[in-house]
Amino acid sequence: MLLKPVWWLALLLLSVLVWVVWLIPAKPVIGPLDGVMLGQAPLRVVRVEGRLWDGGAGWQWQQLRGVLHWQVDWRGLVPGVEFALSGDIVASGWLGSGGSGVELINVDVAAPLAPLIAGMPNISAEGNLSLRGLSLQWTDEGPAGAQGNLGYTGGYVSWAAGQGATLPPLQGTLRQQGEAAVVEVYSPEGELLADGALDRDNARLRVYRSWPALLGFSQGGSADDVVFETSQQLVQ
Repeated sequence: MLLKPVWWLALLLLSVLVWVVWLIPAKPVIGPLDGVMLGQAPLRVVRVEGRLWDGGAGWQWQQLRGVLHWQVDWRGLVPGVEFALSGDIVASGWLGSGGSGVELINVDVAAPLAPLIAGMPNISAEGNLSLRGLSLQWTDEGPAGAQGNLGYTGGYVSWAAGQGATLPPLQGTLRQQGEAAVVEVYSPEGELLADGALDRDNARLRVYRSWPALLGFSQGGSADDVVFETSQQLVQ
């Protein structure tokens, strides 16, 4: 069965459209991110190369810098991007968005702690943070299927002039509990130091007596006593 001329024309126009879209350079789309404020400092994006679907760019934030590479990668019917961040912050994984929400799959991140807390007055810290095997889906109902492992290499932490302590390596977990993503941080001995929960509407943080005890500032009481608790409503 022969196709009618109108179908041949439609097929030709579709092929041209796909070809044009495939050749879209990355710079006009990624370039405007240069100067976007992240916390207390702007993000600098330089040397944008390649196509929108497969490209790379240099980045700088505060004193940190490196290179980002990305490539479009579909997971089933869900479009997404496979990314790799190198330099002072190292990260890799997959980010996608579909009808069910935004998804992160198999994300690994390693970053120094000091620049991440640079905006906090009188606080400084040594050591590196890591996040391994992060998988998270965020839908209209909030987080779903959260999982991952957290780590801190340890180091000296100061919160005021002449006041500080050397922290040991710490571990943590991220998991889904009901409708919330829950993070828990543990000491090397397995004591729960702090936990937090994030759902669609609220974020909560609790610190236990085991945390100031680890710093040498708590005497008496039970390690699982809550010594600090705060919550923040996310949706007004």
